[in-house]
Amino acid sequence: LRLTPPRPHARGSAWHHLRRPVARGFEATFTFQLAAPTRRCAVHRDLDFSLALYERCAVRGGDGLAFVVADDPNGTAALGAAGGGLGYAGLRRALVVE
Repeated sequence: LRLTPPRPHARGSAWHHLRRPVARGFEATFTFQLAAPTRRCAVHRDLDFSLALYERCAVRGGDGLAFVVADDPNGTAALGAAGGGLGYAGLRRALVVE
């Protein structure tokens, strides 16, 4: 399962398909892998001769991830803000572990 593609401002989610009772506590186990960071390259040129002088590349990762337990009215369609919102900002009735 890939939650987001390697590009800026991406967000994604995966929800359990059935509501789970959590009032008396719960246990969750999962495995994840961080891979394929965003890579952007720019060629810098000599303005007089349009010759490629050098290429500069920057590799950037995401803002982070969060484990979310939510009772949002939108159910499994709920998805919060991207970037620093980590996909949960704006969700209603949510418990979040960053």
